[in-house]
Amino acid sequence: MASTWASVRLFVVIVKAWLEGHHIDLETLADVIPAGDTRVVRDDDGYYLTAAEIDDRPAGVPFYEVAPVVLQRVNGLARVMNTGYRPVRLSGRYQEGERRHQVVHAGCAEIRVQAMPVTILINGEPAASAPPPGPAYAATASTDSDLAEALAIMGQPTPPNWVELYKVYEIIEHTGQLNAAMRVAGVSANQISLFTRTACHPAAGGSDARHGRSRQDPPKNPMPIAKARYLIGSLVRGWMDLSATAEPTGPPG
Repeated sequence: MASTWASVRLFVVIVKAWLEGHHIDLETLADVIPAGDTRVVRDDDGYYLTAAEIDDRPAGVPFYEVAPVVLQRVNGLARVMNTGYRPVRLSGRYQEGERRHQVVHAGCAEIRVQAMPVTILINGEPAASAPPPGPAYAATASTDSDLAEALAIMGQPTPPNWVELYKVYEIIEHTGQLNAAMRVAGVSANQISLFTRTACHPAAGGSDARHGRSRQDPPKNPMPIAKARYLIGSLVRGWMDLSATAEPTGPPG
């Protein structure tokens, strides 16, 4: 009887959610999370996302409702780890066990180039490299609602604007780990001050600024939005590096 119960508990139908996008971004995502409960795999048919969160979804919830939530989060993870990354999409093709579900989408072509990493040789052999941090980050995001929310904001299809970047900043600040994340990321208080002043002032942040009017003077040299995205991405990476010692806030809603 015990063995029958064990076999039922261990049986899980694996869902593969096939992805589409530029090959550079697909390769980047596969490099970021090549292993773990949430990972992107390349095979002869292309790239697919698989996650325990999709397989073990609540009863009555279809896999195609969970997959976009997971993908947006891992898109955010890839974006904060690689500033040139552009979020990939679900193709509409799924495989649930042996069953296949397919939807055809129109796509567009784009030409991009990618610099290849340098291989370091020691005595003629490739040097052993540290395991990528992405799988550990993804695992933390699946149980930490604050990190999951921040990565979802960073992982939306369009690059985050001032309001969205400020939300991510506030999430980190709310956890009480802002100063520690700044130290890990090498972000100074002056950089944070310039970011917040630029994000909040309409004369500095433009139409995407947090406020429509301000009684304060705008910064003399506002922070460019591209630099702000890099800054907040660095801050998120520093925050994730603290995750090993941080208490999770609970699973994402």
